[in-house]
Amino acid sequence: MYSPSLNILVDEDSENFLILVEDLLEKSIKSLKYLGIFDLTKLRYFPTQLLNLTFLEELVIESCPHLTYFFQDTEAAVFNRLESLKELHITSCWELRCLPKGLLQPTLETLVLKYCSLLRMTDPDELRSIKSLQNLNIQNCPGLTSWWGEGLFCLGSLRYLGIGLFLTEHEPFLWPSTSADASTSGDDANVEFVEQFPFISLECLYLLGFGNKHLPDQLQHLTALKKLQISNFNHLEALPEWLGNLSSLESLKLQTCPKLTSLPSVEAIQRLTNLQRLDVLECPLLKKRCESGEERHKIVHIPYKKYIAYRIP
Repeated sequence: MYSPSLNILVDEDSENFLILVEDLLEKSIKSLKYLGIFDLTKLRYFPTQLLNLTFLEELVIESCPHLTYFFQDTEAAVFNRLESLKELHITSCWELRCLPKGLLQPTLETLVLKYCSLLRMTDPDELRSIKSLQNLNIQNCPGLTSWWGEGLFCLGSLRYLGIGLFLTEHEPFLWPSTSADASTSGDDANVEFVEQFPFISLECLYLLGFGNKHLPDQLQHLTALKKLQISNFNHLEALPEWLGNLSSLESLKLQTCPKLTSLPSVEAIQRLTNLQRLDVLECPLLKKRCESGEERHKIVHIPYKKYIAYRIP
């Protein structure tokens, strides 16, 4: 089936963009399903006419450094027109202040927010109510740190999570804590504690540190996890023993962890019976020990292994 799509790239005055949008809508391109907007360096807000794209399924906004607000003088209710939206990607919009209420539609399956240092959520509960969300990627958005630290247990459909670069060097990596009721006691408390760990059904996790020294202990409960990537933990020296609890793990990628020297014990790694691939990238100390040193005997059984000391610019 034909799916109309459009990429808009304008590197001059944002008036060109406004004129283009009006022209497109006059030509009745309201059945548009994909809209990509790139490198509008002078754009500060979008025209309200975009809200008429009721069939829009994917919206990508990238490198609009002076975009401050989505729409000027627009109330939240009008966002309900974007009732088909499934994917929203916003990247490198450094001055964007907030995700307005109503933009995160109940139909959303993928949400990517990267390199938006001032971004806040007008209504955090709105994201928690999206039962269809499967892919969530939030990087280098420090304004969302407090929101991320709150309970997100309702995101039961989430399968992929990329998270990090919170600018909290040397602090423990921020991870939502359990929301178990402190008043509950006995065996019921233990059951509730386990059941309410966030993202228990997660299959892919991309964790980006910022000089952090430790991995969050809560990761050990992600027993459905198949792919795990750990990057930029500049002070991480050893992988924790509980890594062996990730019984479904098929792929482990370690990247840019310059002080990392040790894997978990042989016993822990042998519990990873589904592990087929190990990538050690830009971890020079661990690379050496895995190739010919003390760690080599732990991983001889893993079918595919890849080592890169440092990337060549």
